[in-house]
Amino acid sequence: MEEIPPAGDAATGPVPLARLEPGSPGAASADAVSRPPRIVVYRRPLMARADGDDDLGELVFEVVVEEFARLLGVNPEDIDPGYPAED
Repeated sequence: MEEIPPAGDAATGPVPLARLEPGSPGAASADAVSRPPRIVVYRRPLMARADGDDDLGELVFEVVVEEFARLLGVNPEDIDPGYPAED
């Protein structure tokens, strides 16, 4: 978890609530380091958007489901069948 997104992330649209770092597989050379995928959530934008602790918990869960689905290349509903449908 990070406090806020980097300055350039919000320059073209709404303030992001999270980001996906897809990671990198290790290469054939001994110098290459593999990094697993990582979902980073931004505390302050999430807290600003939530109306209380319960709402914050639901929002964090939805954001993580969305980013995990993006990582896998599937719809969020495939990860969480209770995921709210788009309006």
